[in-house]
Amino acid sequence: MSDGLIIPVSDQMLKDIGRATVHWTYLEFLLDLVLWKLLNITPEEGFVVTARLDSRPKCEMLKIIAYTRALAPEAISDLNITLKAIADASADRNLLTHAVICREEGSREVHLLTLRGRNAGKKNPITDDSITTMAQRIIDARSSLYQWAITYGYLTPSSDEPYPFPDKNP
Repeated sequence: MSDGLIIPVSDQMLKDIGRATVHWTYLEFLLDLVLWKLLNITPEEGFVVTARLDSRPKCEMLKIIAYTRALAPEAISDLNITLKAIADASADRNLLTHAVICREEGSREVHLLTLRGRNAGKKNPITDDSITTMAQRIIDARSSLYQWAITYGYLTPSSDEPYPFPDKNP
């Protein structure tokens, strides 16, 4: 790049960012499915409600509905743990999808350079291992939501779905 930045993306980084992105998309879809079930609406109606929402308002809706429907205390407790995992994973997802991997010319230190939001221009040191860890947190959050939904009857697993989740090291 003309500003002295080099983009040193390893195959492992690309693989992990791709895995994280796909799992995040399914996590958001799982949020949709659970919300539609709780609201007792069809997918056609559900898309009208959730299509333009990101994960934050979906999680907030899920929490509000859980409390207003007076779900069992254990279900609410488990949901709160899951929602915390999703919030943490969301920060990882935002960093992975709204940043570029780069290093300054002459330096060996690799960074994620944030491109959007209030942290635009901020550099965060990054390694293959840290990207793998971030991707795994996203996968774990997706798994947590899926397990919560199955445990409390808001989803029914079928042989057609891409579940159970792949091993932690696919």
